[in-house]
Amino acid sequence: MLRDVLDGSSGGGRRAMRLLATMAALFCAVVLSAMFMPTRAEARYLNVKFVIDNIDEYPDKKDEVFHYICSFYKWNDYATGGWRISKNSTAWKWEELDSKWVAGPNDRNGKYWNYIDAKHGQTVRANASDGDCFYFYPQIGFTHGKTAAGLSLSYIEYPDAGNTWKISYNDQGHAGYGIIPFNYGGFVSPGDGSVILHMHYDEGLPKPKPITPELSMTTSKQIDYLGDGQPNPDTPNHYGANDYRLYLTGNTKDNTAYATYKPKNIIVAVDISLSMMYTFDGNKNGGGERFTSLKNAAEKLMDGLSKSDGRNKFSVVYFSSDDKYPWGAAKGSGISVNKGSFDQAKHALWALDYSRYGGTDYYSAFRRIDDCCRDTPPDMENVVIFLTDGEPTSVPKEVLPRWMGALSQSVVAVPYTQDAAKKHLGKVSQFYSVFIGTNSGSAAVMNMVLRAITVPEKGFVQASNNSEMQKLIDKLTNKLKKPEVGVAMSDTLSKYVDLYTQPEYFKVTAKTTDSSEEPRVLNPGSDYEVNYDGASRTIRMKIKGRVTKDTTYTFSYDVRASSTALKEWKLSGGYPHVGDENTDYTLTGNATSSGQPGFFSSEIDKAVGQITYDLGSGDQSADFKFPKPVVQVRDTNNSNGKIMGHVTLYNMELKAGKFTFELVDNSNNKPLTPTSNDANGDFSFDVNSIALTPGMYTYTLRQSTPPDMNDADQIGGDHIKYDIHEVKVKVTVTDDPTTGLEKKVEYAKDSDQKAHFYNSFGIQGTYQ
Repeated sequence: MLRDVLDGSSGGGRRAMRLLATMAALFCAVVLSAMFMPTRAEARYLNVKFVIDNIDEYPDKKDEVFHYICSFYKWNDYATGGWRISKNSTAWKWEELDSKWVAGPNDRNGKYWNYIDAKHGQTVRANASDGDCFYFYPQIGFTHGKTAAGLSLSYIEYPDAGNTWKISYNDQGHAGYGIIPFNYGGFVSPGDGSVILHMHYDEGLPKPKPITPELSMTTSKQIDYLGDGQPNPDTPNHYGANDYRLYLTGNTKDNTAYATYKPKNIIVAVDISLSMMYTFDGNKNGGGERFTSLKNAAEKLMDGLSKSDGRNKFSVVYFSSDDKYPWGAAKGSGISVNKGSFDQAKHALWALDYSRYGGTDYYSAFRRIDDCCRDTPPDMENVVIFLTDGEPTSVPKEVLPRWMGALSQSVVAVPYTQDAAKKHLGKVSQFYSVFIGTNSGSAAVMNMVLRAITVPEKGFVQASNNSEMQKLIDKLTNKLKKPEVGVAMSDTLSKYVDLYTQPEYFKVTAKTTDSSEEPRVLNPGSDYEVNYDGASRTIRMKIKGRVTKDTTYTFSYDVRASSTALKEWKLSGGYPHVGDENTDYTLTGNATSSGQPGFFSSEIDKAVGQITYDLGSGDQSADFKFPKPVVQVRDTNNSNGKIMGHVTLYNMELKAGKFTFELVDNSNNKPLTPTSNDANGDFSFDVNSIALTPGMYTYTLRQSTPPDMNDADQIGGDHIKYDIHEVKVKVTVTDDPTTGLEKKVEYAKDSDQKAHFYNSFGIQGTYQ
């Protein structure tokens, strides 16, 4: 039968052979298709290994899950549409656009989106479906975990056997020039593939490079006893028996090498896109909250850097898209000030307004920054402060000559923007970007762009509210300002002295070392500040601003021996301490401290000269100890039953008996026997004869005046102007079982040790 069939007509045999051949070809095609072409049931996959290259800098991040996007599309399938947030919803929605818009990767079908949720070192399997190209992008949406602001994609590694490779961007021939995007890739052939995502993590500003200070201070501390009758021109004190003036002196030397510091051209790049009118959390009815915060922060930074170094210059760059949308034209980008003064930059800054229609164009900003870097002197460095609230949504029209704004166009704008960073920021020494807003994913896009900047130092921070914004600006200002070295002096008083806290008793002078000029008296408030902490009994003086090299600063103030000192002296009958050498005040020459017994005026080793400095690492200080002077105590409460006084005569030699004084008993208004001064100006009244029993007695002490004295000017016929003030005196008598009657004498509104009268011959002037 078979043979019969075969022996049939030749036409029938040929037909059978053709059928068999066709069946064989179909079989081969099916087999090959199954071997090399994915089907719906056998989708293509991309194995993505997630690696943070600098993870050792952040060991606490090793177990943290990070979020990223891997999206697939077909080669040559670029669509004029894009993902947008739908109105009244947090969901992402694909919106079709016309051909006037830039074409982005067509991943409108949800099957193309893959969320990469991975830890460092973990591999995630992403479903490519029938897509043969892919891109990676931070997650900025609301429906999934956002990418951490500090996470940025550095580059994609394509393993040799990974079946993947980098691809170029195809905008259907409309791009001004072609690029190979750093975050795009594709499959080499049918089948699965693999890539390694190399990420970088940044958190805050980079730590400053350490500067080793070479600072020294020569210190001295001296004390002047004010109760010896010798006037001291540095104090208005009336020189009581227990009064002293302390002098803290420090000479500072600074041999620190500041070779790394240069004055700066501060380029402030200001985003004026439409979204700057929003609140920090993205409310469109924000009334320009972001913009106002930005301006305040930028002014604060420029002001601080202007005061830090008067050589600093300031440039202001503004940027938004130059897109001409159907509803109007944007303001584009430009330069307001190039290397101007602080006042010029401040005026230009506040003259800016946000664009009512513009998007965010980093590309143009980078070109304007490059313009500001030209002709910068070699002894000055270019520093950029980049302030924005969004990822790049646009590039100049000569680069991509169509409208932009959707997420898919941002995916295109980002690689072009990163390419611009490489081209235009080569003259920048330091680049610091501040993202304004709460969306960490958008901030991560910005961080990813800036990874391409090859500058000696760069940093990225995010400000989620106005308070954070101002704090970040403070940190940037501190980082960029000229290294500061200052002087402070601190003295923690011992229990044996009390401080005269009146401001008029404080004095600070400055004198150039080895100069013959008189010391300059500094002004409180503007030149220095003094603070006293009563709880710790510490007084501190700090020079404001940078200290001048080879300058000696002297801080002086008044103290008095305390009641504690009197009690311990009475109980012990002596003193526990000895004053250090060279602690007597040299200008008056009184020998009260050096090698003398007494009480230390300060807590031991708690009087220090301080060199304060901020060399980029925050406030620090180095302490240098002062020598230790002593005070003695005089028992003025009993005064051997005497009311004492002193008279000073200006412009004439004082002789014994020159002036007469009277003491009136207030109980009966009767004067006691008058007395007169001795050659030193001292006089006294003995109250032992009138205050005989315990109780309180009050008196009025006054100076007798000549009958021919003119009451209007208090000048007598002897051409002497008389001090006519009266001193109220209180005598308290107590009966001590051990020592008997003790008489405590107090002088109201005068010295606590004696009453003082000041007369002058002619015009008051030179003390005789």
